[in-house]
Amino acid sequence: MRVRKKMRGFVLDVEVEVGNAVVLGPNGSGKSTLLKCLAGVYLCEGDVFDDALYVPPVPQLPPGTTVGEYVRHISKTLGVEFVDFFDVGPFMGKRVEELSTGMAYRVVLSLAFSTDRRLLLDEPLSSLDARWRLRLVELLSGRKFIVATHDPLPFLPLGPDVVVLEEGRVKAVAKAEAVRALYLERCGGGLCARPGGAVPVVGYDISA
Repeated sequence: MRVRKKMRGFVLDVEVEVGNAVVLGPNGSGKSTLLKCLAGVYLCEGDVFDDALYVPPVPQLPPGTTVGEYVRHISKTLGVEFVDFFDVGPFMGKRVEELSTGMAYRVVLSLAFSTDRRLLLDEPLSSLDARWRLRLVELLSGRKFIVATHDPLPFLPLGPDVVVLEEGRVKAVAKAEAVRALYLERCGGGLCARPGGAVPVVGYDISA
């Protein structure tokens, strides 16, 4: 993927060959901007995925409508048959402003997964509890996706490429196995890094 976007005080300049990917980086590194460029939400130089669907971290459902009305409208707009992947049926009759952020996000995710598009998920774990995080990862298996997140661990079993951004540029690219080495585990009564070829990721430089 190749993307360039100049903003006030910030330039995103990314060129990297990846398949499915997890994008890491500190706040302000350009993760969300990259996804919005790839989805065509922002006008940027470079690549736009025609088959992509951007899913923001905080859903903004139109107030005054019920969940059912919203689902029917978006399903028609996207040209898909809605599949209730995240058990939103029990609150289809609720008005959208009655939903918690997590409930609203499950509605949006069910709509997104009802499509066959490449999913560009921006901080998808932030509003989900453990059950729905697991469901999300299960559903991503076999799908095309790019995830921007501060917590790559749940996605590593899917074997994505890992792209690290810093100040709008690619700092490192790694495979999932290499990034696993950055996570600490208990050993000998303390904490140590898992064995393996650790690489620097977002300020961490843990030697095995």
